[in-house]
Amino acid sequence: LPLAALGGTPVLGFAVVLCGFGLYAAGRALYERRARGVLPRTAALTAGVAVLLPLAGAFASRALVSDEAEAGTARVALIQGNVPQAGLEFNAQRRAVLDYHVKETKRLAERVDRGEVKRPDFVLWPENS
Repeated sequence: LPLAALGGTPVLGFAVVLCGFGLYAAGRALYERRARGVLPRTAALTAGVAVLLPLAGAFASRALVSDEAEAGTARVALIQGNVPQAGLEFNAQRRAVLDYHVKETKRLAERVDRGEVKRPDFVLWPENS
């Protein structure tokens, strides 16, 4: 999915919606043709552009995106700051989870500065942070 690699979820989502609209416009144009016996030129053009534009963009951007595996490794630091369960209200619990993850990340940074652990290439927090 080269569009996802270029623009992430928003670009891919837009392309899917645009294709869906184009398919709807094509279906409506065919319905109009059956009902009236004439295919409106603007309807056919809209349907064609809405379907073909994202597809053309995906194929054109293919050369810009590589799906080849890269050699080497990445050092990843996984942070798990635990989740408090002690009767906190909804937003207070969310804030406590965030604070725990920040605290653990700072501890990691201190350990890296002291030379106890190697510097990670990136730090990964869990989805609940």
